[in-house]
Amino acid sequence: MTTTEAAAALGVSRRRVNELIKLGTLKATKPGRDWEIEAASVEAYKNSPRKAGPKRKNEKSPPVA
Repeated sequence: MTTTEAAAALGVSRRRVNELIKLGTLKATKPGRDWEIEAASVEAYKNSPRKAGPKRKNEKSPPVA
């Protein structure tokens, strides 16, 4: 599976797929110019629970009366 295919399957960008490969989260090999990602690795990531990121601060909050 290519990075484009993995990105579509996961609903993320190709850049994020490359980050996940670098982190070792997705198992992949690079036989030439392009990455080949294991489909089982993509499915495992897709089904794994992930925690939400930090909450954003609301810079334009309404004035308190």
